[in-house]
Order: sequence, then C-alpha cells, then structure tokens
Amino acid sequence: MESVLDKQAEDIKELLLFLEISSATFIGVSYGGGLIQKVALTSPDIVKALVIVDSFCDTSIDSLQKLLAMVGANQTWILHMPKKWLAKLSKSSYKRWSIACKEMESIILNMRTYETKSKEKQ
Repeated sequence: MESVLDKQAEDIKELLLFLEISSATFIGVSYGGGLIQKVALTSPDIVKALVIVDSFCDTSIDSLQKLLAMVGANQTWILHMPKKWLAKLSKSSYKRWSIACKEMESIILNMRTYETKSKEKQ
C-alpha cells in the first residue's frame, strides 16, 4: 500500500518531469526534510543535493516519550503541557546532538506559550 509520503515523493518527480527539469537541489524543513529524503531514496537521478533543516529520519517509536513527541509534533494541544515536560520530550528527540539538545531545551523553557499557540493556528 502506497503511503502519503510515497505519493508526495512521486508527485515531486512527476512535477519535475512536467516542467522538464532533469534534476534539482531540494530544501526541506521539518516534514519537508523527511519528504525530500524519500525523494532521494526513490528517485536519486533527479536529486542534485539535499538541504535538510530541523527534520527527522528515524520515526521508530521505542519509548513513550518518542510516541508523545511524534503525536504532538504538529498538534497545538501539546503546548498545554508543562514546559519542563516538553523540554524532556525534546531531549529524547535530540539526544544524539548535544548542542541542538541544549538549544531546544532553552527555546522550550523560554517560549511564550500564548504566542506560540497563536502562531500554530495560523
């Protein structure tokens, strides 16, 4: 069964063919990073380079923390959790990158929750 990610990667390939673009440099942020990784895996001939920012590649769920992080990634309800809990969830996602982990923890602990929730609704 074809996943949404598979379909989106195929759509990108078809768009490039339609536009007569033989290969391109792809830039992906967050989910877009995962999407362009899929494009690179399924159609490497159309990829000159990838730029992946604040994204993910391992979506395996091996802990409750990771499950909550995956479910809450695009859900504003997660912003109602105490900041210390959110920071702990962030640590589980960024544990392999100590500098990014510390930065994410700082951002979460210092975020203005009301403004963040308002931005997410836009």
